Amino acid sequence: MSELRKRGLRDALVPGSFLETKPMASAVPKIEAYLANEAFVPTEPRLAATVMLLREGADAGLEVFMMRRAHTMAFVPDAVVFPGGGVSRLDYDPCPWDGPSPAEWSEKIGCSESDAAAFVVAAVRELFEECGVLLASPAKAGGLALNASSWLDARRSLDGHELSLSAFLKRERLVLRADLLSLQSHWITPPYESRRYDTCFFAARIPEGQRADSKTTESNGAAWIRPKEMLDLADRGEAIVVPPTVSNLSMLARTHSIDELFSGTCVPNVMLRPVALEDGAVVLRSEIS
Repeated sequence: MSELRKRGLRDALVPGSFLETKPMASAVPKIEAYLANEAFVPTEPRLAATVMLLREGADAGLEVFMMRRAHTMAFVPDAVVFPGGGVSRLDYDPCPWDGPSPAEWSEKIGCSESDAAAFVVAAVRELFEECGVLLASPAKAGGLALNASSWLDARRSLDGHELSLSAFLKRERLVLRADLLSLQSHWITPPYESRRYDTCFFAARIPEGQRADSKTTESNGAAWIRPKEMLDLADRGEAIVVPPTVSNLSMLARTHSIDELFSGTCVPNVMLRPVALEDGAVVLRSEIS
């Protein structure tokens, strides 16, 4: 390990380095219990997808749409996050599709074709459910669907698992636009957590003519913000931002345009594991292969 270069959450994650950070205070009891129990069996992580919805700012730089999770949420309540959530069984229903195939996404993500397709479908669905932005276009006419704001009832039905994205797209004669997503990173919740997620972080440019909102019960506020401003709020203790979000915000803060972001490569799987140091302190560490 001494031969590898140490990186922090704010650094670019590059092969041949390891990421290291201090755990949040609230996680310390769980970490201590995990390290003390040699027979500990981690919970199997649930597949999840999140989307960094982006727009070019009025002056130079990117803005990202972020939401503050409601305090009633079981997982990271009150944290500021990107839109996203767990993959549903309904996300495995085949969708009308345009763009890179599930086989291509499978190679990018490193999973089966069925899981890869479900990751993409979940990303599009969650983005639509949580902020009303729909990455789809008319099946015949081409171009992007511009009247996404009129589908509030459909968003509620999707959120309640009463409707699949596949059924919705077919009903409205739309096709999912997989080409509007770019895989940026892939994080797995540390093994000591009882709620664990295997999460793909995608980026997407907000389609022209669409507007993001926060008409979801899962958040109590949302806004467009520059990545560095969000990181500054976290540094001052004015916002709760978990490690994967910090790392992805830092990546966005180093990026000058959405085109530049889409032309880059994805960070490999990252799972922070607790490591006890010689002085008794504990850090979270992940090797970047």
